[in-house]
Amino acid sequence: MKLSMLMLVLALSACVSSNGKEGSNNAAVDESSSAYDELSQRVYFLQHKLISKWLFETEGDFFYDMKIGRIEKLLTAATEIVSQEYSEGIYVTPVENSHAVLITFPIPQKIANCFYALLLKDESGYHYYTYEKTIPMGDLSIAGVVGGWDSEENHHNYGPRTYTGASDFVKDVLTL
Repeated sequence: MKLSMLMLVLALSACVSSNGKEGSNNAAVDESSSAYDELSQRVYFLQHKLISKWLFETEGDFFYDMKIGRIEKLLTAATEIVSQEYSEGIYVTPVENSHAVLITFPIPQKIANCFYALLLKDESGYHYYTYEKTIPMGDLSIAGVVGGWDSEENHHNYGPRTYTGASDFVKDVLTL
């Protein structure tokens, strides 16, 4: 249902256009910016809402599918929600010697979109962590912020980080 609503909103927003000649250059820039923001919102929905929903609501099925490399559901959703090109840039890697799976996304273009996500299973259940692009913070070389979602759809912020590598993200999250 949520996916259907998202697709309807996206279809309707694509129908909106400007017919005026005056300011047509500005309209083209605004339209391009709007399309860019819309793409970012679709990426955000996939990364923050849909994947976490699947993790928490499938009683382990989604987690184990990712762990054994059965990623068709994820890639199909990425294609339908974002694009084929975006889907082709997603990689899923089981983390050795742990009950965790790393999802690597195409490099984020907008703040709050993710570099990586980590699906983790421990004695208390499933956990979903993200490494999100963030705004520059003065002279600090902050690359992103570690966040997370719980089964109640609450967002958690674990603070800014300077690393960009997937292995650094995995090590960091496994010690939280």
